[in-house]
Amino acid sequence: MRRSIVFAVAFIALSLGSLSFAAAGGGCMPPSGTTESKGVEVKVANCSFIPTIIHAPVGAKVTWFNGDYLPHAINGLG
Repeated sequence: MRRSIVFAVAFIALSLGSLSFAAAGGGCMPPSGTTESKGVEVKVANCSFIPTIIHAPVGAKVTWFNGDYLPHAINGLG
């Protein structure tokens, strides 16, 4: 009797744990292709950057608009 209760509790705990992993995955939409811009404004929406590539001169101010519910860290080359 006690063994079946322990088994049932373990089964329920593992089931609930696996559901939390399924709920945590995904949620963001990938960008639909690559877009380029010479501008210096970038919007973040659905975990994607619009445009995906920008060209800004050295010393230019780049303005970011975060339309997501998540914070984003921005890094660049150059």
